[in-house]
Amino acid sequence: MANRPPIRLPRQWPECIKSGILHAISLASVALSFARGRAADRRRLQVELEQANTEIALLREELYIEDGRWERSRSSFFSIKKNPSDVLLTRGTWRGG
Repeated sequence: MANRPPIRLPRQWPECIKSGILHAISLASVALSFARGRAADRRRLQVELEQANTEIALLREELYIEDGRWERSRSSFFSIKKNPSDVLLTRGTWRGG
């Protein structure tokens, strides 16, 4: 905590008034610290959310690219092979003799 000058209250004030004022100042300090902590948590969560959204966008783009590659390879695979036995031979599931 920062070095603060001591709080000077008039000597003629009763002790209960001095104590009440010091308690009010302490309570305000705690409330301010709590509010700053909540604001920091909110900023941290906002950054995490932004990072997650960026990652989701990158994964969607990657999936889009992969889907395009899959479609091109699948369409070229089936368009080249006209004979069903050729497809079976290419896949290695059927061996004709």
